[in-house]
Amino acid sequence: MFTKGETAMSIKTMLERVSFHNPAVQRTQVVVVDKDFAEVQAIKDVLPHVQTQLCVFHVLVFVFCTKFGSNICYSH
Repeated sequence: MFTKGETAMSIKTMLERVSFHNPAVQRTQVVVVDKDFAEVQAIKDVLPHVQTQLCVFHVLVFVFCTKFGSNICYSH
């Protein structure tokens, strides 16, 4: 997402605006997200018919960092 602060409210507002100005968004079937639960909730609120899936890269980074320690992981 490209919103400042990426709060649940800002993500939801952005999705509502994009959806309003581009009705084709309603045909979206799947959205891939990182581990941001605010993103997931905003998507469920605005596009309840959409399936959300976790990004494989972000899942693997989480598992790798959990197993080997955070000192080798990148920071956001």
